[in-house]
Amino acid sequence: MNYEIHNQNTDNFIIFDNYNTYNYSLIFNSTISFYISLYLFLHFKPVFKNELIFKFRNNDKLSIIHLLTYGMSSIHSIILSVSCILYLLNMLNIAQMFTVYYFSIAYFMGDLAIIFLNMIFNKKFSKEDMVFIIHHFITSMMELYVIISKNKDNIKDLMFYLNGGLIAELPVIFLNIIWFMKNNVINYYDKPLFKISFALLWINYLIFRFINVNYLCISLIQNNLIFEFLLSSPVAMMNNYWFYKLTKIFISILTVSKNIGINNKTK
Repeated sequence: MNYEIHNQNTDNFIIFDNYNTYNYSLIFNSTISFYISLYLFLHFKPVFKNELIFKFRNNDKLSIIHLLTYGMSSIHSIILSVSCILYLLNMLNIAQMFTVYYFSIAYFMGDLAIIFLNMIFNKKFSKEDMVFIIHHFITSMMELYVIISKNKDNIKDLMFYLNGGLIAELPVIFLNIIWFMKNNVINYYDKPLFKISFALLWINYLIFRFINVNYLCISLIQNNLIFEFLLSSPVAMMNNYWFYKLTKIFISILTVSKNIGINNKTK
């Protein structure tokens, strides 16, 4: 094996027989998705700014918190996914990625603090909040586990798995764009941009959260990394459930669009 980040203690690793094919296909898809998501993010930037100013002037504190939370979520997703891509391309080293992990953990802890503060002051706690708490806590533990494993012989292999999995943050940008449209755009459901964003969200979820994360989890078992599998499997199960729900919504959107098209043709 001639790929740099796996040149130690990886002769018996099954996944790495086709590592280059997997690695470069992941990078290719994530790069395309990043540029599309960045365009959409910049497209909504003026609207986001105006909406934030409007909320401040009207002292709508809860809406301000939501807007800032989803804005920070998008920034976190961009920084984390791009850093993972650069690491897999050998353009970032382990120490630099550790800095990104610290930033990511800080973001997750900050987001958890906002959820708990919302629970205390607004006395609201939903199933969605519980899912966020579980996701943020486990993902932070995965990043922290790799950081404290920096002296292990297989640290580069652990880094591969973690960075391959963290690219799954990329679809969050599309998800936040959809959330923003839902809460700030009138008749958002009929907008072509909403349908395009949802289609891109579904495609990205399929690639990065359903196929990619499950593939990495299977590989963890194949390579006897049982503790790492147990640590990451709850996130994989959540991703599978979310993908199921997204697929149901996506089918309903396609069905409605098809029916509207048929009705327009028959008028």
